[in-house]
Amino acid sequence: MTATTDEPAQTAAAATEAAATETAATEAGAAATAAAEAGAAEAAAAEAGAAEAAAAEPDLAEAPQPARGADEVGEAQARPAGRGGGLRRGLVVAVGLAAVAAVVFGALWAFAATSPTLALARDRDAALADARQAAINLNTLDYRNVAAGLDLWQQSSTGEVLAEFQQNRDQYAKLVQESRRTTVATVPDAAVTELDEHAGVARVLVAVDVTVTPEGQAPAVTRQRLQMEMTRTPAGWKTSRLSPVRAPAAAD
Repeated sequence: MTATTDEPAQTAAAATEAAATETAATEAGAAATAAAEAGAAEAAAAEAGAAEAAAAEPDLAEAPQPARGADEVGEAQARPAGRGGGLRRGLVVAVGLAAVAAVVFGALWAFAATSPTLALARDRDAALADARQAAINLNTLDYRNVAAGLDLWQQSSTGEVLAEFQQNRDQYAKLVQESRRTTVATVPDAAVTELDEHAGVARVLVAVDVTVTPEGQAPAVTRQRLQMEMTRTPAGWKTSRLSPVRAPAAAD
């Protein structure tokens, strides 16, 4: 009897528990469904907001660019590129160095041009050149045109030599005309042996070859050495003294 009484109670309890379990499951399913629907709604809302923002934002590629002002354009043009700017700076530096070098070398040249050594060299070269030409002029004559030759004698001389030529010009002209010969001189060699720059006097040793051609005869060449004293004048270096240099006597 007792067993019979408990069985309906147990059955009722089991039924009640099953019903509760089913209710809980139903509620859980409903909650999950609600959560899924809420998530979907939020996603849809986000997509809609993004679409609206995209529609509201203007297309940058199609939108016109604002015009730049003159200051901005000038600044952009004035702004050098990195490599180009370096090249320009290098050129500026090179030009500056070249200018400095030109000034330095110009100063050195000016100093050298006024230095005593250079002045002495210029006087030596001038005295030598004028002595060579004077030796040619004083040993070149043509009996057919004596006056022109004697004019060269006077133009090439000064001091005692010029005075002597002027005093005896007529006698020299007569002797040349009577000799009926021509002489042509060349200078194969010459050297300055002494130079006094302050006194304006130089001594030059000159070797002269003279080709003598008597009328109707074959020419003959004579060689002589002259010691010429050259004096500086406003018209150049001229012969102030003249003497032959004799060859040393041969030893026995």
